[in-house]
Amino acid sequence: MIPSDRSFHRFGERLSATGVHLHLTDAMRHHIVLKAGRLLRHQPRIDWINLEVIHDQTRAADQQFVVKGRVEVKGPDLFASASADDAYKAINQAVSRLDRALRKRATAFEARQRQALAPHWSERASNLSIAP
Repeated sequence: MIPSDRSFHRFGERLSATGVHLHLTDAMRHHIVLKAGRLLRHQPRIDWINLEVIHDQTRAADQQFVVKGRVEVKGPDLFASASADDAYKAINQAVSRLDRALRKRATAFEARQRQALAPHWSERASNLSIAP
């Protein structure tokens, strides 16, 4: 059963969490919902968030859990993956990397918007200057 808290209802239809060679418990699903809620800070128009938790016993002990994340937004999708010895730690790392990528994308978009408006502001400033 998926937790029915406010954050899940906000974007629960746009979040997919699956386990590969691992059963996702209710606590793990709840943790994923809480951590993935951070991603909506920068980009409220996220179409889909897909997190895949993989348990690979053939890897080294400190990299047995791998989390692959994909965020679908307008434009190119964002991907991130992380591996750790604990599933919760790998989830935290993957969501942090996705959050960092979204922040970088948002600030680049804002910079382009400021640059597009810059000629208009400089013209206004020159027209408003008072000659002595």
